[in-house]
Amino acid sequence: MLKLMIITLIFPTIVGSRLLLRPYGLEFPSPSGNKNGCSFGIRNYKIGTTWNPEVSPFGVLNCVLCSCIKHAKKPGNYGKVSCRSTRNRCPKTSCTNPEFQRNQCCPTCPPEFVALLAPSQSSSSKSFSREIGLARVHLTLIKRSLHISIYYQGNQRPKTLLFYKQADKKLGELNIQRKFINGTKICLLWSDLNDQQTKQLTTKTIDVVLKFKRRSESLRGQLVSYDGYSEDAFESVLQAKLDGDLHMAALASLRLSRNRKYLHVTLYHNRFTHTGGKQIVASAHFIKAPQSGNVQVLHSIPVTSLQTDGEIKKITWSGSNEQNLKWLVRGILNMTLKIKAGGQTVEMTGRITIKKTCNVIYALMAGRDATKPTVTGSSGYVSFHFQDNGHLQYKLSISGLMQHVIEITLEMSRKRLVKKLSRSISSDEHSRVQIEDTWERPSAAEISLLFSGGISVNVRTALYRNGELRGHVKQLPYGGHHASFEDSPFLLSGNEVIPSTRTGASGLAWLSLDRHCSLHYNVLLKGLNRGQSNVITADLEGFAFFGEQPLEYKKERLTLRSFTGTMISGVVRDLDDEFLSNMFRGRVYLQISSNDSPRGELRGQVQFNDGPCRPPITGMTGQVCISEGQTYFNGEAWTPEYDQKCTTCSCKDSKVICFPIVCTPQNCSEALVVLPDKCCPVCPVMESQLIRTYAGVNPPKIKGCFVDQGSKFYPSGSVWHPYVEPFGYMKCVVCTCLASSNEISCSKVQCAQPKCKNPVKKHQADCCARCPDSVISSKSAAQSKVCQFGQITYPEGARWSPYMPPFGLIKCVTCQCQNSKVSCITVKCPDNYCKSTFSGMASKSCCVPCNGRTR
Repeated sequence: MLKLMIITLIFPTIVGSRLLLRPYGLEFPSPSGNKNGCSFGIRNYKIGTTWNPEVSPFGVLNCVLCSCIKHAKKPGNYGKVSCRSTRNRCPKTSCTNPEFQRNQCCPTCPPEFVALLAPSQSSSSKSFSREIGLARVHLTLIKRSLHISIYYQGNQRPKTLLFYKQADKKLGELNIQRKFINGTKICLLWSDLNDQQTKQLTTKTIDVVLKFKRRSESLRGQLVSYDGYSEDAFESVLQAKLDGDLHMAALASLRLSRNRKYLHVTLYHNRFTHTGGKQIVASAHFIKAPQSGNVQVLHSIPVTSLQTDGEIKKITWSGSNEQNLKWLVRGILNMTLKIKAGGQTVEMTGRITIKKTCNVIYALMAGRDATKPTVTGSSGYVSFHFQDNGHLQYKLSISGLMQHVIEITLEMSRKRLVKKLSRSISSDEHSRVQIEDTWERPSAAEISLLFSGGISVNVRTALYRNGELRGHVKQLPYGGHHASFEDSPFLLSGNEVIPSTRTGASGLAWLSLDRHCSLHYNVLLKGLNRGQSNVITADLEGFAFFGEQPLEYKKERLTLRSFTGTMISGVVRDLDDEFLSNMFRGRVYLQISSNDSPRGELRGQVQFNDGPCRPPITGMTGQVCISEGQTYFNGEAWTPEYDQKCTTCSCKDSKVICFPIVCTPQNCSEALVVLPDKCCPVCPVMESQLIRTYAGVNPPKIKGCFVDQGSKFYPSGSVWHPYVEPFGYMKCVVCTCLASSNEISCSKVQCAQPKCKNPVKKHQADCCARCPDSVISSKSAAQSKVCQFGQITYPEGARWSPYMPPFGLIKCVTCQCQNSKVSCITVKCPDNYCKSTFSGMASKSCCVPCNGRTR
């Protein structure tokens, strides 16, 4: 019976998700009458003991914790067993892909290592030792790859990084190219480690050596295990003040507690050579040391039990005030470590700064992670980069938005607001949002939360006030060829798929070409791992422009890899010139498919900057038209500068042909009004005929304008006369719900000029005169050979580029009115011209020169 009860305890956790069931516990008296504790199976436990139960045939249940507690209803020392699931109580991690280890319930971040590199003792007294400086090496071992982040303080040009074992037996060597150096940071990747190298890194004593280009001397230090180092937000590399002591150094890594009361400091030092086996007395001092001004000691902490050989020691600065933390963020605090032994004192000092890391701090936002999960097909990404002055730069991208963004915020757990990144954002014509800004004064607590993964990014929209997208801030290690992921990735969303897919998943893709024109890719996904064997496939493929006719080139599909999981990386070699050319011209999409969505669940456009891998450009072919200083190709349509509302032009056989937009007579209950952005007059209605109300706090899931007061809703593009108490309907005021931004705009009525001899006011309160109904009916009957496209009427033979919400004006599609029917085709650009598919293009033409194009 006992075994069955334990199985029942863990089963809901295995099949359930975070949305369905929460962990619970079971209590039952000890089956034996043991007065000294509890019996579980064949073992006895004392009161207060905890253990993971062993249940046949499953073995030890690492996600179940049992404890022996005192029985409250029995006198004496009787106990009872209490068991509970711990699967959903795992702490959040700051790494992108935490791993499950054997005999552990919760996933943990990959192993991390740190090495402090200093000059040798024989060369420390020489003048050049201070020039070559110090270095801190941070390594993260993920499967068979070693991700390396070096913080170098010195004047020399690093050349190689070497790893040694057992008396200078070389384990590996990495060349440091100039492109891997970014100021004081050096980012490297050692990939494809063999089993022996991986084992020796984790079990043997390894020395790390940094050599320089113009110096025979080097920096050297021992590798030590330091899990969780990436979560520390501040650091200081401490260098000895006297030249003869430069071979001795220390590393201080700092982290602020959640309650902001304790600054935890982890000290690591190399071997002290001045102690001579005598007792060590050490102390750490925090000093305010601005570039100009008085130096002030703020706090001192004794460091007890410090050993001669290198070790890791932890101390805490308790009760640090807000002013001290501000100085910490601004980089005007120094840390000094004094080591006294046998009458000799060594003093080491270093500036405390925000940690220099090659990891990218980012958040991938998906509907699946929202407070109330959504499946809208949108996705988002934000990355954070710290500057030396403590300012925080962030880049934010959102794709596939169908609603107006109300607010983007940084939040802690329990929805505690940390920072409003942006408010009231409108997407572009392709339903995308791009924001780059600077957070000038983040606090020490906020910086610590960003490094430790304690912050989430929440995107609120008009329909999802609690959040349509959400993602936890995490760290992604340096990925080798991708230049530390500092370039913005390509964002993958469900609404980019043709036809669009309503999904709560999202994805990122870093793609780049090396000097051999091989394609390096790194794809990160969220929301596709649904607790089952869902095989995922990543493809690069051609596309049909917004569902219109396919482009006139060979549609090619290149499968990167089929996999299970959330992240893949690799290299594709020997790409043909046509495929390379299409990637530079924005004609290739990366599509993610799965067993659940074989036609595609996520998709994003791929486009590279101009570079040496671009195939040669042939001469421009095809006939062109010149209009108002702009060049257009055959088949293109545009609106001229002299009349952007009521005229459309097109290029046919090198001739510019322009047509006026035909305004058909309207049979309206109210007089026609003219809107500033429309060519033809429109029919307004009374507000009572148009307005809709909705119950509760959630507005309807359709496009339009929402007013919280009274829970009112107006359809997108609607036009009405507002009702104002106590005056009634204001017929000389017209309001409209703008389709581009879903905002209400009201203005004074501009009356349309009636096209009849004797216009009349139908009612005394009317603002505009109108033609009699009989005149309107006769004109409607006479109308022939026109095409209705949306709300616009075009004459026979007219050509135009369509406006298609939510994408906006589709410049690369041309429609034509023939025999009262609309037909649309996709514009074909010459070989040295690319389609201007991005909203940032200032040209009104579909085809623009490819040189200088950006993502």
